[in-house]
Amino acid sequence: MLKNDIENNEPVTYCKTCLSIHIKTVKFTSNEVHYCVPCGNTELDTAHISEWEDLYKDKYGEFFLTKERKDE
Repeated sequence: MLKNDIENNEPVTYCKTCLSIHIKTVKFTSNEVHYCVPCGNTELDTAHISEWEDLYKDKYGEFFLTKERKDE
């Protein structure tokens, strides 16, 4: 199995609202809270990277890894 095949089989957690994969976890004494950094949403889902890329393209009209960064 190729390295890219292995990476594509790894699930990613993403925000259901904005589809960001920039997710943070805050740990408390008895539990954890996972949230989306860009929008603050706590409704998250998991998918394989290729499935997430398709969702992102459907919503934003471009693939995440090929879009131009606004801050560059």
